[in-house]
Amino acid sequence: MIDPTRLFRAEDSASHKLDVKAPREVKLIVSLSLYLVVCLLVMPGVVTAQAPRKEYAQNYHEPFKGKPQKAEDFTLIGADAGQCVKFEPEGLRITLPAGKKRPSSTGLATAFGVTGDFEITVGYEIFAEPRPADAGDGGGTRISLTVNLNKPGLNEAAIRRKVTMTQEPHILTWRTLRKEADSKPEEMGNMFPVKAKMGRLRLVRTGADLAYYLSEGADKEFTLLQTFPLGADDVKNVQIFGSSSSETASLDARFTDLRVRATSLPRKPPPPKIEIVSEPKIPAKDYAVRRSEEHTSELQSLTNL
Repeated sequence: MIDPTRLFRAEDSASHKLDVKAPREVKLIVSLSLYLVVCLLVMPGVVTAQAPRKEYAQNYHEPFKGKPQKAEDFTLIGADAGQCVKFEPEGLRITLPAGKKRPSSTGLATAFGVTGDFEITVGYEIFAEPRPADAGDGGGTRISLTVNLNKPGLNEAAIRRKVTMTQEPHILTWRTLRKEADSKPEEMGNMFPVKAKMGRLRLVRTGADLAYYLSEGADKEFTLLQTFPLGADDVKNVQIFGSSSSETASLDARFTDLRVRATSLPRKPPPPKIEIVSEPKIPAKDYAVRRSEEHTSELQSLTNL
């Protein structure tokens, strides 16, 4: 761990040594240089968050202004998705009324995967969410941007806005991995405060590490919240959804502007067409003619006997 006080003491020592032989301008340059070194070493997160934006080979954008531009790009998820998920002109609306627990995901999943490094972003707006007392235990009530890895068992990473029985609305950075389908999950997570009811969620993978970003409010800058190791496995699909863990919880939210930038966005090949081969049918007229010819032939045979 870097001790900033030692660096500042070094700065004072360097300045003192220059008191006799160096002019004032030189001492000022030395002091500023050491100060910049301290900023770079003590606050690496700030520098990393402002890194230049990376270029990707594939870019995908679905604004959710009404029905998706390509319906085949998405599938509904959740038992009640047909009633709870609506494509509106302003965005993808997910409404989970009170009266029923919906702990499983209710929303959309992409029909394509994601490979290599990626950047996935989606906008959100919360219209209604429960109080902590009504949010339910376990997963609580939440919206989520999730990536599912293409490997056996539950292997996922997500950034979520959620409410639980013990926590006011907050952002959860989450990751769970399994070495084998039935092995114990390796889970990592952290919570961050959130105030605005609208913003953007972002997941960025570089190499084997996944960074979690949040933008609060309308078109605000992104803030780096967390980085977890994820691995470089292909992503099976991207999901945006809502869920609730209590019959007293209700959730009303909207997603907008899903953007996926990645090395590639592979799609499953369509299932092969099965051709049914049937025996050729003889037209009724031809069949009658053929039977007449056969009958005539039989009579001639009888005459020759």
